[in-house]
Amino acid sequence: MVAFKGRSKDTIKLKNKPINTGYKLWCIGDHGYIWSWLFHSKVDGVETLEKGQKTRWPYAVENGVKSVLLAPTHALVLRLAGQLPKQLEFCIYLDNLFLNVPVAQCLLAIGISCMGTTRKKATGFPLHLQRYLDDNHELVWDSTIAEVVDNNTLCFIWQDNKPVAAISTAHSLHRSEDRVQRNRRCPQITPNNQRILEPVFQGLPFKDLFIPRAIDDYNHHMKGVDQADQLRANFTYHRKQNYRTQMPLFYFLIDVSSTNAFLLWKWSSGTNTTFDQRTHNGHRDFLQALCTQLLHSNDNIEEEEESQSLPTATLHRHHKHIHQKGYGRCEWGRLHPPGCPRKRPAIREFGTDITALAANSASRAIYGGSRTHNQCSKCQIWLCVKGDCWQKYHNSIGVNY
Repeated sequence: MVAFKGRSKDTIKLKNKPINTGYKLWCIGDHGYIWSWLFHSKVDGVETLEKGQKTRWPYAVENGVKSVLLAPTHALVLRLAGQLPKQLEFCIYLDNLFLNVPVAQCLLAIGISCMGTTRKKATGFPLHLQRYLDDNHELVWDSTIAEVVDNNTLCFIWQDNKPVAAISTAHSLHRSEDRVQRNRRCPQITPNNQRILEPVFQGLPFKDLFIPRAIDDYNHHMKGVDQADQLRANFTYHRKQNYRTQMPLFYFLIDVSSTNAFLLWKWSSGTNTTFDQRTHNGHRDFLQALCTQLLHSNDNIEEEEESQSLPTATLHRHHKHIHQKGYGRCEWGRLHPPGCPRKRPAIREFGTDITALAANSASRAIYGGSRTHNQCSKCQIWLCVKGDCWQKYHNSIGVNY
């Protein structure tokens, strides 16, 4: 969700969400990195899909390729998956809102595997497995009941605190390497799950147990878009007061670009970096360095212009005085005592003629550099503008004014 409370026919209101009003976007992400997204309108529905209309998609079966009608909620998964790079292999992890057997088979048709939880009455899920979701008195902890549909889609029930229904086209359950040991936390014991949990944990809060690798991969790779939302929320360009309908989406694009750049730098730099990657300070330092490099992206061009002895007028546009809110001491006056030459009225003594003082006012130097609000945009130092400190300093570095 991209926050926006202005007037627009495309905004959506969602209760019990951190951002309950704004633009809705469907995204596909990997540990915070956003690969692609689709815009969702309250009036028109999902981008590139007709609202309320099913679309036909090819899917893989044992005897060839057939087609199936999918609702927009399921079709947007294929739209996003189709925008991934073709030369790489992907496994998409989905929750029970998006995944059923036809969606898994349609993803196989484009060379992408999937894994995720599903609903009890999901399309294509075997009927004899659905009854274990209603009555699980026959199952004990870590028991698994599975069935392969069309020789390419694994549907199974895994008994955890509650029975979990899942679909996978990237995992199996019958091999020894399909199980992994993890430190599991004991859920809160209630009368409904006491029969299942007490024989396993035996009163311990944590215990090392074996679970299916499919479930472990799902736990580690799910919520990639939520991680992206957390990273963008820490350092965002979004403004609270937005009156133009396009500005929130513009800020969203900047946030996604900067967050993706941070993650690419983090994954490629390894440990050879001056920033701490494990804290928010590392993210902040990266964005500050990124902004600095973007603002000074033409420094290499400026150095080439200076090395070629171009006319002075070409160099003037790089040295501009900027009026700052704060103030500092003039650098030229500090380095060249007695200081900045500025005209000051003479000290008036009792009985002195005022007209004579105005005519004979002397130019005195301010020791240590006078206070000024002006700073050079290129040199990043404080310099007086009213006096001749600005000209003298730039003449000393070869910039004639």
